[in-house]
Amino acid sequence: MRAVVLALLLVVGACASPPPAQDYQRMISAKWNPAEILDPYAGLGFTVVEAGSLRTSDRLPSMVSFTRGGHRGQLSPDEPLLLAGSSFAPLAVTDLEGFARQRLDGFAEFEDPEVLSERLLTLGGLPAHELVVAARDRRTGRPLRVYQALVVDGDRIFLMQGIVGAGNAEEFIPQFREIAHSFRRTR
Repeated sequence: MRAVVLALLLVVGACASPPPAQDYQRMISAKWNPAEILDPYAGLGFTVVEAGSLRTSDRLPSMVSFTRGGHRGQLSPDEPLLLAGSSFAPLAVTDLEGFARQRLDGFAEFEDPEVLSERLLTLGGLPAHELVVAARDRRTGRPLRVYQALVVDGDRIFLMQGIVGAGNAEEFIPQFREIAHSFRRTR
């Protein structure tokens, strides 16, 4: 709690002008309740449902991550990791298939992607594109499988991308797919 108050005081001290007294009082009287369960999807504009052994592990600014059992921390390349998130800024996509393939090129964790399957579909009532890709881990050279579902709602993009060692793909690609297929817009 002291660290939170200290951080707030540092932020307030760095402001060009002090906050109004009522806001300052709210900030210094804030209390953290570690028992409170926070909604990991609050403000994201979508929800998905956990599947199999994949559980929510972290909430990042525009996405949620899923790992086996909700494990946090460093994962080996063989372990499953699924990220589900949305674009920060508006983005016009006219070629969904082309955009989905192009999105693979920007992923720093793997190289040499080879598309094993792809299809157009509808997720949550919206146009979507799904890919399963064979690739290699950029650091270790180990074979990987990548699952990607990209959903478009006007100028907003939602991406679910999972990566797992090739030896675990049979178990986890269906779980990645199940999570992606549970996609629903919330606003």
